[in-house]
Amino acid sequence: MQANILGTRKEYLPDNAGLRTILYFCGCALRCQWCMHPMPETPEPSLIWDSGKCLFCHLCERDCPTGSLHFEDGVLTYNPRTCGRCLRCQQHCPARGIDFSGSIVTLEEVKKRLTHDLACYHEGGGLMLVGVNHHGDVSFAREILRFCRENGIHTCVNTHGFLSDFEFARLTQNADQVIMDIKHYDPRLHVRLTGVSNRQILSNLDCLIAAGREVAVKISVIPHINDADCDANGFGALLTKHGVRHVYLANFDELDRYKYGCADPVPSRRNLHSAAMTAAQSRMASLRRYGAPDTNISPEKLNRFREILQRYGLRVRHLTIPFDSLDDREEMQL
Repeated sequence: MQANILGTRKEYLPDNAGLRTILYFCGCALRCQWCMHPMPETPEPSLIWDSGKCLFCHLCERDCPTGSLHFEDGVLTYNPRTCGRCLRCQQHCPARGIDFSGSIVTLEEVKKRLTHDLACYHEGGGLMLVGVNHHGDVSFAREILRFCRENGIHTCVNTHGFLSDFEFARLTQNADQVIMDIKHYDPRLHVRLTGVSNRQILSNLDCLIAAGREVAVKISVIPHINDADCDANGFGALLTKHGVRHVYLANFDELDRYKYGCADPVPSRRNLHSAAMTAAQSRMASLRRYGAPDTNISPEKLNRFREILQRYGLRVRHLTIPFDSLDDREEMQL
């Protein structure tokens, strides 16, 4: 069993509270308008081609044993369905202009890493799985979580929850804590901004709460998307209606830069060609035309957002960088 891991991060918690390991998975079915690091819908590795370095020698095209690479109108195209993951193109490229998002790891490799750090986790750290958003990764994540439960490692799953009832139940069965990303409170805007409905996401959230699971909702505050007072009230009304008690409030820009500091899947400042990146640039250009520049959320605005949510009886914490403790019992005890 294997999965495409975008990157990993290890960090020691303050006050000798133990080690936290974060695994970032590839693949996302959502097409958020503001996302500058879009991933393919499936967790298969996607090609990253640097046209600025390329010598256009076509060596990668000729060397590919499965014919998965092909130049069309001066642009290198890639077919992940036929790719055998031999990495011959990457290794033989004289200009080092080919890379792939993420890396394929096996279940045994992850278990070996966790076993090596077992003593540090027992001090109070844990494992966080981020971006398990595709049904193809559920079985892999489920086995990791089962291994952690058997070995006393605290676990947390961070997902947008757009999975079927069955797959979501399988994913979260052995997790100690679940953090669900809620992109928007308005169902019509959710479809418009992400490409999918939030109905299934909220249904999965209801199942967690009904089962008495330790669950929190993460809200990424995004300029001109959901950062107004009316948006905070909209989130507050939605979450209280669904029985949510705990909220993590994140600065979208800061969280985005932190997450993709673990790897360089689709560097936005280099001349790279990928269908996902082209689509993202088009979406962001369209978004800016409606008055949404690349600005950061001020601390004052985040505090204002938090105060409004607290009026609904929600316990709100700012999601600091690096992440707060996974097992902060004083704040998160249900």
